[in-house]
Amino acid sequence: MRDVKKEEKVKGESLFRTMAMAMIIAGIMCFVAMFFPLYQSRPDNAGASYYLPYVLPYGTVDLVIATLGVVFTTLSKEKPGLFFPGFITGIVTGALLFLSGLPIAIFLHNVEFCISVMVIGLCVLAIAIVGIKDLKDPSNAA
Repeated sequence: MRDVKKEEKVKGESLFRTMAMAMIIAGIMCFVAMFFPLYQSRPDNAGASYYLPYVLPYGTVDLVIATLGVVFTTLSKEKPGLFFPGFITGIVTGALLFLSGLPIAIFLHNVEFCISVMVIGLCVLAIAIVGIKDLKDPSNAA
């Protein structure tokens, strides 16, 4: 029989997984936060031509963000070398999510969802920044 290998603790893994889960949640929630006010303010007989200019850019970006979160969550155990580039991606993602709240307020006139999306973006951004600091901190050995 084989011995069970003890699981090794890798520096930054828990923050990386937390950031990845935040990216999944953010991608889904930000799409809903865009689509719901769009659906609420639709004109009568609104077809695909009304939704596509909003849904394609937001939907594509949010789908990519959620997909990156799934990939990061899946690969976090096998590829610890992915942590630093993943945290950089998390910073970019958080900034994109923060800025994506502005069109919700400007074009869809929904301040509540704008603030929600901006807070979600700030959370992803903060987790990624703390993760990079954790990786670079020499006193915090794994």
